[in-house]
Amino acid sequence: KGSIDVKATDRTLVISAERRSGVEVGDPAALISEIRYGTWSRSFRFPSGINRDGLEAHYRDGVLSVTAPKAQTMTTVQVQVES
Repeated sequence: KGSIDVKATDRTLVISAERRSGVEVGDPAALISEIRYGTWSRSFRFPSGINRDGLEAHYRDGVLSVTAPKAQTMTTVQVQVES
């Protein structure tokens, strides 16, 4: 739970985490491990904006739930082209 990181930009949600091995390398009791360890990351791009202030993440019983409400307004910037 402590290694889970949830970040959001205007239209992208990025979730990353690291799972560390509870067994030391060379431990004779650990002959086979079927659980993967290391870092991972997933990103999701939404068709419309995300309300970053309303972003919530909850971790319970091994399940991460993320709520990313839709933004009510989108900002657009227009730049004057000078010659």
